[in-house]
Amino acid sequence: MAARRTWVSWATLTLAAGLQVAGGSLAVAPLLLPSAVSAAPRAAVPHISGFDVKGVDRVEAGSDLEFTLWGTAGGQASLRIDGAQRPLPLYEASPGVYQGIYTVSRRDKIAPTAAVNANLRSGNRVATALLDEPLQQDYKPPAPPTPPAIEPQISKFELRTENTRDGGATLHFKLLGSPGGRASVNLPGAQTRSLMLEEMQPGQYEGHHVMQAGDRLDNTRPVRARLRLGEHSVTSTADNLLQAVPSRVADVSTCLDCGKVLAVNRIEVNGDGSYVGTAAGGVLGAVIGSQIGQGNGRTAAGVAGAIGGALLGREIERRNTRKVHYEVLVRLNNGSQRSVSYDAQPAWRVGDAVRLVDGTLQAANRS
Repeated sequence: MAARRTWVSWATLTLAAGLQVAGGSLAVAPLLLPSAVSAAPRAAVPHISGFDVKGVDRVEAGSDLEFTLWGTAGGQASLRIDGAQRPLPLYEASPGVYQGIYTVSRRDKIAPTAAVNANLRSGNRVATALLDEPLQQDYKPPAPPTPPAIEPQISKFELRTENTRDGGATLHFKLLGSPGGRASVNLPGAQTRSLMLEEMQPGQYEGHHVMQAGDRLDNTRPVRARLRLGEHSVTSTADNLLQAVPSRVADVSTCLDCGKVLAVNRIEVNGDGSYVGTAAGGVLGAVIGSQIGQGNGRTAAGVAGAIGGALLGREIERRNTRKVHYEVLVRLNNGSQRSVSYDAQPAWRVGDAVRLVDGTLQAANRS
């Protein structure tokens, strides 16, 4: 008798690829077509705009080193001091401002000029910064036995201002000097006291500072720029650089707790545990399910057509154990992001103006 030939369709092979052996029986794995897979939101590229320490009179056991880091809001920040026994996590005291205190122990071997490396993580991306000042106030390093071979030089230091609608300004700094160094600017009265400049091309360093509501610039004090090259640094002081800059942002009615809806995500939760929502200050991970109005809307009938009537009962039983929540992602006017969870589908839509009040969303006053 001739062998019977069986034709297997592509859909059947796809179904077979979705079956897994679990405990001796077949369990149905989710069948995801390319059009049904939602791209996971990518974390923003983190950026560190400033890194500062409140120096102590002497670095010794019992000394408290107070650190402040300015950068992208909603990240995870930490630092490590050369000679210290442990790293120091920083907490986000306000959006984009991270703080922490390291108490020196007797086991630490921390020098007054110890290097301090800071990290700011957002998702799988990390920004780094190196502290550009000593840990000890008014520290004067011992004179080198021989003059250094290369001394950094600053040939030009200038400021360009750009006025904003809210009565403030954006300060654009440019420094020209020795290439391959690290440049920073000290702004008297600004929340970001130490502004780091980026080397845009060899020997040209640039950076900008957007005036914040808490800034109180002291126009009578000089602005100091510093350029460090290896173990040596040079400073340049400009006395009247801030004369034409408003000392503070004009008092305007700005709602820092207001913002716009970025996304409304449908969250499917499986298992015996309960849904706890997105951790405050944590990294937003991949969204299970699809955004409202952007999913493929597969129904039980669609599943039946894909996996066959024999497995429909198991699929329905599995779906009945799911719990559905909704997550509304909001970007606030202060630049941070917040998520609010709902047990039922909310009325919010992408682009809605909202206000965050005691962990809940309200319609923002557009007047």
